[in-house]
Amino acid sequence: RAGLRVDHWTADATAANDTYSMMPSRTPNQLYQTYYGTDADRRSENEVSLVFGWDRDMANNISVSANVSRTARTPDATELYIASDKEMTMMGMTMQDDWVGNPDLDSEIHHQVDLTVQQSTNVYSWSATAFYDHVEDYIERYQAGTGNDSVLKYRNVSARLTGLEVEGQ
Repeated sequence: RAGLRVDHWTADATAANDTYSMMPSRTPNQLYQTYYGTDADRRSENEVSLVFGWDRDMANNISVSANVSRTARTPDATELYIASDKEMTMMGMTMQDDWVGNPDLDSEIHHQVDLTVQQSTNVYSWSATAFYDHVEDYIERYQAGTGNDSVLKYRNVSARLTGLEVEGQ
């Protein structure tokens, strides 16, 4: 089994220089400059995803499946462009954190291997899947700073995901 997927995506923060409050507040581009040193520019990219798989039926209604894949996940609008300025979200004396997307985020690239063994009979069924996923440019949301200087931000980091899933009926 083989599969190929090509995605083309375009993103644009068309209102990145607008303010949205009667109070003095920073524009989204001013927030991006403050926290990342960049502006929101129009972006357009192509991403390629691939999967190769092998299935085999064994004795006693047992089947085995192995897959190798490369998949891409583009950053969403919040991760790229949210621009919430605490100076314009005051409620009484409580101020919320700034929450600022990162217009320079890269797409996540997943390289995954998984192996599944399953059995199904008239009485019961079960399956077990083990996987390993190396992620280049995982999109992480994190809190930087403390108190009135805290901000929710996004960055790309390397990550490894591993797991074992077991189910039965």
